[in-house]
Amino acid sequence: MVSSIEKDNYILEPKGSRNDELFYDFKTVDGLVTGLVGISGHVLAIYEWRSLTARKGNTNSALRSLRKSYQTLEVKDIGADSNDSSWQYWLHIRAKGLVEKLYDGMNELIP
Repeated sequence: MVSSIEKDNYILEPKGSRNDELFYDFKTVDGLVTGLVGISGHVLAIYEWRSLTARKGNTNSALRSLRKSYQTLEVKDIGADSNDSSWQYWLHIRAKGLVEKLYDGMNELIP
């Protein structure tokens, strides 16, 4: 059984696995950012992501913390199309250099 991963600013609780990817519930120590992530080698994939305090910088801080441990951060299924507000959010986050890769609802890489 895989154990929890505890870092200075976040905790990963094991949820299961598929192929070579291990899944974890993610939460910051203060509980303000939560999500579901998958880890395969040095790549962390975000499947779900939520901030309880929008526009306070907590998401940026959480992603910077993850960046210290993982070479590549990618986001899976950012929405059905480019009109979704989640697309605009994740494009902004990628432009800031906080994630490298974004995938749409069909698992196609977004240029």
